[in-house]
Amino acid sequence: MNENEITCDLQFEDFIYDIVDGKAVITKYRGGAQTIYVPSHINGYEVVEFDVFEFGCEEVPDVRNIILPGTIQRFNFWNHNLIRTVCIESGCESIPNGAFAYLKSLEFVDLPDTVKTIGKEAFAECKSLQYIRIPEECTYIGDDAFAYSGLLDIFIPKSIEVMGKNPFCGCDTLTLHLHPENKSFILVDEMILYSADCSRLIRCEPGYTKILEFPKELKTADYTALMGCELYGYKIPDECKAFDGMEIQYKLM
Repeated sequence: MNENEITCDLQFEDFIYDIVDGKAVITKYRGGAQTIYVPSHINGYEVVEFDVFEFGCEEVPDVRNIILPGTIQRFNFWNHNLIRTVCIESGCESIPNGAFAYLKSLEFVDLPDTVKTIGKEAFAECKSLQYIRIPEECTYIGDDAFAYSGLLDIFIPKSIEVMGKNPFCGCDTLTLHLHPENKSFILVDEMILYSADCSRLIRCEPGYTKILEFPKELKTADYTALMGCELYGYKIPDECKAFDGMEIQYKLM
C-alpha cells in the first residue's frame, strides 16, 4: 500500500479503523465491554488516533474505563458522561484540545511522564475530577485547561513554562502547589499565582481574605483571576495599568 493512500472501514476485533498516511485511525468501537484496551498497533500499523466521534451516543453506552496506547496522538471523548477512568501509556506527548471536556463522571486520569503539553480546555467541566498529576516533563498548560473542573488539589511541577489564559477558571475549591524550583511562576502567600516577574496575575484562591496589594510590575491579569474571591479590599499601585478598562470580579467582605 502507498503510504499516502487512505483505506477506510477496516475491522480488527471490535474496532473499525482507517489507514491514513500509513497509520491506523480508529473511528468506531462495536463492542460492549466496560473497559476498552486500545491497541498500539493493528495489523502492523501504528495506532495514532482514536476518533470515535459518536462515543457519547447510544452505540457505546456501557464504556466506563479506557486504556490508550503510548502511540496515540489524537483522541477525544467529549461529552461522554459515563467514562470514569482513563489511563494513557508511556509515549504519548500531548493531550489534545478539549480531549476530556465535559466528561462529568471522569474521576481518574493517569498521564504518563512523556506528556509535554496539555491543550486548551483539555479537562474543562470535568466535575468529578478532584485530582490529577501533571507530568514532571510537561512544559505547557493551555487556555481554560481545567476550567470549571472539580479539582481540589494540583501540583505545578518545575517544568511548566507556559500557562494559557484562565487555566483554573471556576475551580473555587482548588488549592495550588508550586514546585519551589519553578522559574516561570511564583505563588505569593501560597494563594496568589503570578508570572515569575509579577507582570501577570493568573489566579487568586477564593479563600484569600487579606487586603490584596498588587505589585507595581503587574501589567496584565487573567479575566477570571479574582473570580470567587471574597477580599477585604485591594490596592493598585499608580504604575499598575493591568485593570484599566476592566471590571475586577470579586466580592467584597
